[in-house]
Amino acid sequence: MVTPFRLLLVYALLDPVRATMSGLFVAAGRPEQLAWSRGVQLVVLLIGLVLLGRPFGINGVAVAVDSMLVVGLVITIIQAKAHADFSISRLFAVPSLALLAGVGGALAAVQVMCTSTSALFTCANLWISGVIKGVVFVAVFAAVSLALERDEMTRMWRMLLDLFGRGERAPI
Repeated sequence: MVTPFRLLLVYALLDPVRATMSGLFVAAGRPEQLAWSRGVQLVVLLIGLVLLGRPFGINGVAVAVDSMLVVGLVITIIQAKAHADFSISRLFAVPSLALLAGVGGALAAVQVMCTSTSALFTCANLWISGVIKGVVFVAVFAAVSLALERDEMTRMWRMLLDLFGRGERAPI
């Protein structure tokens, strides 16, 4: 049962991006583009479920759902370029790099933990392994994101402080 959850991590990571971009079409007064994108997603999902569901079971269903999301995200991004000027590389580069670094750090931590001679840090203890992977992933992801997006994060914090009434106006 672990494999479907791993496969659906793609969905968990990309769905907020798709949902945020979907709001752009409603704000721009073009919900029909969103409906068209959802229709294509439905067709991709149905085809994926038929082709992958029976032979691969729940893993095939997870891949079909991921495929549907990726197709919908690509369509949404292409359509959104007509309404807003944004950089796709700027949108995905830093989070992708931070994700890869975090996963690499977590895997390295597990490798070190599994080869340790201490009885406490054996691979058999799934709770300790999970906590260590989680802590290392979050720390590396946050460090890479902060190192590469420091100015953006500082600007966001200033805007939030202004929004919640710190009293002074931050330069944007």
